[in-house]
Parts: sequence; structure tokens; C-alpha cells
Amino acid sequence: MSETGIYECYLTYRCNQRCTFCFVSEAERAVGAPIGFKSIIGKIYKMRKAGCDDLRLLGGEPAMYPDITGVCAAASKIGYKSITIFTNGTCFAGNELASQLKKYGLDRANVSIHSHKPEVHDKITGVKGSFYRMLSGLDSLRRAGVRISFICVVNFLNATELNRTTAFFLNKGISGFTFFFTKYQGRMVEEPTRSDKLSISMSEAAAVVKKALGVFRRHKMPLPGLEHFLPCVLPGYVRLMTDYFPAEAGKPDTGYLVHPDGITARVYATAYKGRRWLETCSRCRFRRGCCGIDPGYLAKFGSREFKPVKK
Repeated sequence: MSETGIYECYLTYRCNQRCTFCFVSEAERAVGAPIGFKSIIGKIYKMRKAGCDDLRLLGGEPAMYPDITGVCAAASKIGYKSITIFTNGTCFAGNELASQLKKYGLDRANVSIHSHKPEVHDKITGVKGSFYRMLSGLDSLRRAGVRISFICVVNFLNATELNRTTAFFLNKGISGFTFFFTKYQGRMVEEPTRSDKLSISMSEAAAVVKKALGVFRRHKMPLPGLEHFLPCVLPGYVRLMTDYFPAEAGKPDTGYLVHPDGITARVYATAYKGRRWLETCSRCRFRRGCCGIDPGYLAKFGSREFKPVKK
């Protein structure tokens, strides 16, 4: 079978933060124990035999998995060439976990960072002190030799100073950046009182992202990746979109994932399930490669900003 080599493992839905935009639903968070260790090892072994060599550990907070070191050790031993953890960074603060995971094959950490201001970051995560624990975790990961990438979900609370946040972390030596737009799933629909304080239209988010790109140009750094933004809202930046696939290439086989319920599925089909297109989308030059509109976003903001791009 044709593989891209990616296998995404959602080890647990447990987390030590309460980020308002978390796409994990209350029903998923209610799942008791994470995937059993033997089951996880069996799955990653099977997918390695199937051709996957890029393992990505997600959650919840995957660093909270009871035997995260064992998972990395096993994955490295059976031949995965790359192991990445998607983390909020706080579990690495003031301990040797980063060094242990590096020893067992971890080579990259994609860290969720929401602001350069402690009060804004903590308000978004719902946990006081999370900003400084995240910074401490970054230091531990850097000392261990783990490559660090910055992931930021653009929202109302951090949008106006996104360029300053970008500059702050560029100066800390982080070179890989991705800006996400909010997914209207999980807490964004289950906790409307909190989510209303974060909500921002895609057009507004696109405007502040454009300003932040100037920071990268001034530093002569590679431009960031963009995810969950639609090409009709940022037509000049399609090449930065990790989830836009040119018409001539078609949507690729983007690998497999497994959630704590133990079911293995396709990454793309799961992440973009239920997405919608407008009738006018058929006239847009980006239609074939577009991932579609989040139905939760449509319910809140409507469709006025989505206009077909003809040139």
C-alpha cells in the first residue's frame, strides 16, 4: 500500500491544562485509562511494518502517558526514523524527562505557545503559572538537544500582539512556527461562555497573521506554516498552508492515526470529517485542494467572508 510514513498516536486524552480551544470533546475526556502499553507497542510495530517511519505522539498531553519513555524506546528500536511529541511543554519543566526521551529517540517537540505575556497565555490555558512552566520546559527540551517548533492557535486574546509573540520566541532560538486557526469542536462548542471570549473571524485572524509574517522577513527566517485557514481568505499564502493540496497533486494519503479508543483511521479523513463547501465554492480555483469549511464556524460566523477566487 502507498504510505506517507506518518503514524499519529493519541496516547491519552488526559491533560494538565484546560485550553479553551481544545478540540477534544467532553465525551472523549471522559474516557478512562489511556491506551494500554502493549496495545500501543503492537500498533506502532504493525504500522512500522506497513511502511510508517514518522511517529507523532499526541493527546491530551502525551507527556502524561504513564510510560512515555517506553513508547519512544520501542519506536526507536523497531526502526522509526523520527519521533515528534505535540506538547504544552509543562511536563518537561524542572526534570530530566526531555533528556530521557531524547535518549530513546525523541527528536522534535511541537510546543503549544499562546502568547509572550504570562497573563494572556495562562488565561487561554486556564491554568495559572502555565506560561513559566512552559518556558522552563522549553529550556529543558533545548538543553536535551530536542528540536523545538512553535504552535499557536490564533484567537481574540492573542491576535493583536501576534507579531510581538512571534518576535519574542524567535529571539529564544525557535525556528519552526505554525499558526493555527481555531477548530469549532470540543470546548469551543461545549463551553460557549469561555469560547466567546476567544472567537475571532478567519478574516480577522488572517489580517494579524499577515502582520506577523513581517517579523519573519525582518529576521530572514523561513515563513511559518498555516493550518485550518482557507485559501480564499489568504489567497496569496496558499503555499504556506499545510492542509491545502494543489489540484494537480490531489489530496495525498496522509498516513494513519490511532485514538485512545484503539481504532486506527486515516489522518485526513478523520481531521476534516464533516467539512462543508458552499455552492459558490465550485467556481473557486482552489476548490479541489481546499479542506472545506468547519461547520461549527459556519454556524457562528456565517459564510459572507468566503468568496470564490477566480484568478
